[in-house]
Amino acid sequence: SSQAAAAAGAPPPPASAPLSSFVYCASICITEFGDEPAKRPGLFEMLSKLSAAVFALLHSPQAFGEHPDVVEEYFYLAARFLDYCPAPLLSSELLGHVLRSAATGLTVEHREALRGVLHFCGEAAGAAVLAVKRAGGPLPAAIAATEPPLDARAAPRSEDEVNAARDAAARLHRLFVEEDCGARLVDGLLRALAGDLPASFLEEGRGSLLGCLWKLRLFCPPLQFTQWCQASLQVATAAFASQEITADLLKAVVVDPPNHAQFAEAFVVFARCFQSKKRAGRRR
Repeated sequence: SSQAAAAAGAPPPPASAPLSSFVYCASICITEFGDEPAKRPGLFEMLSKLSAAVFALLHSPQAFGEHPDVVEEYFYLAARFLDYCPAPLLSSELLGHVLRSAATGLTVEHREALRGVLHFCGEAAGAAVLAVKRAGGPLPAAIAATEPPLDARAAPRSEDEVNAARDAAARLHRLFVEEDCGARLVDGLLRALAGDLPASFLEEGRGSLLGCLWKLRLFCPPLQFTQWCQASLQVATAAFASQEITADLLKAVVVDPPNHAQFAEAFVVFARCFQSKKRAGRRR
């Protein structure tokens, strides 16, 4: 723990040092000190410096596959920051860079690395939904119909916290909806869904494809989310999945408010169809 604290103010490690170890050490710092407001500026500075080092290393999609340990630890670090002390990251330009990097990371063919990326994607989408709920305005139909009320721990305790939630919700809306982060994440998630993944990646909860897609659907406008899915599914449908299965998926996505069970089932059926046809193609 003392070593972790020392690393909190350290510059990016030298090239000879294992970057993933520094990133893991930073995650310990977040766990130990993230609930202390006075420590948060220093923790965010640490995250920013490590992010610069990580982005320099992960400069191409190929680099993600070459450094799966860094991918895994970095996105767990970013997710932990959103969990323990989200405000500095949610208000920073860094968040957009992390989201776009995550979209690239969804292509990595490494189980633990992909799990880390998915964990961050789920935390980011969950933070967006939480910000809308804490902002105090009318809730979108998808959130109002499917999300439980805020508990005492999550509810804002002052007008300043309400205003911060509104600012976070607006910023996340800009990143996900007005810019390209939402479309890129949905495309990456659907490409991963159509790949050779173990069944555990389809399960609900943190670090799952369905969990990420569900939270994004709750936060993003239904028609826009459906258009993203439709664009990403065109190539997959032509190659591996039937038009009927794709149409059923899009129907489950566009309905507002969405039905959670039907939403999940539509994606699971699509994934199974895709994977079975790929296996059949290999046997030929």
